[in-house]
Amino acid sequence: MVRQFVHLDQPGIIDGRAFNAWVVANAVHNTPKNGVDLLTFHAAKGREWDCVVVAGAETGLLPHGSASTNDQRKEEIRLAYVAFTRAAQQLFITYADKRNNRNAGKSPLLDGMPLSANTEANQQLPRFAARPSNQPNLLDDLTTWRRHTGRTTNQEPFQVCTDEVLAQLVASQPASVDDLAVIFGPLTAKRVAPALLAIIDKHRAA
Repeated sequence: MVRQFVHLDQPGIIDGRAFNAWVVANAVHNTPKNGVDLLTFHAAKGREWDCVVVAGAETGLLPHGSASTNDQRKEEIRLAYVAFTRAAQQLFITYADKRNNRNAGKSPLLDGMPLSANTEANQQLPRFAARPSNQPNLLDDLTTWRRHTGRTTNQEPFQVCTDEVLAQLVASQPASVDDLAVIFGPLTAKRVAPALLAIIDKHRAA
């Protein structure tokens, strides 16, 4: 059984806890077919269900905020791939715009993922923290700037700046390099100031 576990090419650290989770997840249980399995991404490796729900696919959680190196971020992407490919028929992905009084929002790993055209569930959910009417396009323009910057610097958008930083920019609307330095730090502020201040000034004047 250990040999089978190792040969699955498990992502992440292979240790006793990971092995135990895999054994529990793959054991034969006398439970009804309509039961629910609650597993970590690691433990789901090698298994399949008709329907899978991936909860909390948010910025800061997927990839996790502690993944600070390229290797760690690649590992998070591998884990997400494991989770997203466990469904044989239906895959549901959920995320919150806010969690524990902080801005969250959709995981950047979901960008470009083909989604169902059925928006019935989205229409039934209330939308909170609506964008102020006097700032109809600022967040969109900042998001576009982040995406383009990521492409030119060979980075993922969340590596350029997080959704929380975008929210800070919309809320505070910095007017100088010094204002940006409060958010980004002095070196990054000087680098991003020409583009960001132009975007913010355009919306401030509108």
